[in-house]
Amino acid sequence: MIVEVNKHFIQTIGKELQAHTSTMAVEMEISVCMVNRKERTVKFASTHSPLYHLKGNENAPELEVYKSGGKAVANRRFTPNIPVVELKVEKGDRLIFATDGKFDQLSEVDKKRFGQKQFFKLLLGIAKDNMEAIHEMLEQSYKDWQGIAQQIDDITKIG
Repeated sequence: MIVEVNKHFIQTIGKELQAHTSTMAVEMEISVCMVNRKERTVKFASTHSPLYHLKGNENAPELEVYKSGGKAVANRRFTPNIPVVELKVEKGDRLIFATDGKFDQLSEVDKKRFGQKQFFKLLLGIAKDNMEAIHEMLEQSYKDWQGIAQQIDDITKIG
C-alpha cells in the first residue's frame, strides 16, 4: 500500500509542489496501522515514523519502540521493502505515532532540543493515563518547552 502511495504522490502532488519549491525536498511520511480487536494484534508499517507501544503494566509501565522502514515517500532513496511489524496488545496498552518534530524542537531558554530521551521519559510517566490525558500532557509539555521560540518542524501525533 505504501509503495502505491509513493508512486501516486510522486506523479501528482510531488510534481506540483516541486515545481513551486526549487530549494526544498518534497516528501511525506506515512504510517499504516491495522488493528484486529478480536485477536488483539496490530500490524504496523511506516516510511519514517516509529510506533510507540506503552505496555500497561500498573507497577512498571514499559515502552517498546518499533522502528520505521526507511525513507519518506518521494525521497530519492525510498525503497519498497518496508517491513510490516506485527505485535500483540493487551487491555490497557497505548499505541502512539509521532513525528520527530517534537524531538527536534528547541527550547525557548537554552535552545536545546527536546530529544528522544525526554520524550520517552514523558511517555512512561503518563502511561497509565487515558488517551485524552496523554494528548493533553504531550501538548502542554511541548508548549512549555517551546515557550515563544519558533516551531522548527511539523509535529503530528496520533494515539
